[in-house]
Amino acid sequence: MKKLAQLMTNFENSYIVKVPCLFLYDLFIKEKSTKSCMIVCFLLATFISILFYPGCFSFDSFYQYQQAVTKDFNSWHPVIMALVMRTLRHTLGAGGLLFFHQYIIWFSIFLIFSSLFKKRIIYFIVGFFPHLFLLNLCVWKDVGMNSALMFSTGCLMQFLYRKQLKIDLIGAFLGIWYATLVRMNGITISIFYLMLI
Repeated sequence: MKKLAQLMTNFENSYIVKVPCLFLYDLFIKEKSTKSCMIVCFLLATFISILFYPGCFSFDSFYQYQQAVTKDFNSWHPVIMALVMRTLRHTLGAGGLLFFHQYIIWFSIFLIFSSLFKKRIIYFIVGFFPHLFLLNLCVWKDVGMNSALMFSTGCLMQFLYRKQLKIDLIGAFLGIWYATLVRMNGITISIFYLMLI
């Protein structure tokens, strides 16, 4: 019986128990747990990207990937998307754009909701809403525009509600720039974003 009690005491004091408990405390209870939330958002984006790799490709997606591989670019589809595919293809393969968009989307969710709510669990629930989750598994220019505009929204909300750093404005501008380049009708919404900046 003493051995069992000693074993339980050693188990309770071990890092196997302490580290996850401290991480969960930091994530859901502690007031300022931005680092833990960012880590979870990064891990969720990575897990989703690996699980659904290389993403849902349509004919347009295959055509743009062909442009990325052959360097035969044309203006029928946005060149910026083929260039990003080409850049990420060497490290992440055909699903590089899925990883890229998932990281942007989950980081945007973190930016948006960290400026509004203190309850951290809402970050992770919103990312799994079916209309957002299922659309973002596709390798489309619509998803690129959506993720870039979400990023711009998150940066602007951080600027307005939190610290008002210039880096937030630069991030918002980069998101608007990518959204406009990846989808030409993104310029209509980008005009309103530029008026906010």
